[in-house]
Amino acid sequence: ESSPRRVEIYVKGTYSLSHVEVIRNNDVIYRRRVTGRRAVVEFTDREPLVSTSYYYVRVVQEDYEMAWSSPVWVSVE
Repeated sequence: ESSPRRVEIYVKGTYSLSHVEVIRNNDVIYRRRVTGRRAVVEFTDREPLVSTSYYYVRVVQEDYEMAWSSPVWVSVE
């Protein structure tokens, strides 16, 4: 069984931020509304992994511009 994965996100936008999403294997598993041009978001994924998965972060600003992180791959040991 896999351990919980803790995700800590630091984001700085060019415009006021709207929300931050954590995506696992193309499914949004966490969404948080944020304000201002900077945000720190922490999330723990407690769902057990059954195989290799990938995570990435999507950030949306109030002007609807978006940014994505590179994926991070996590394997079951």
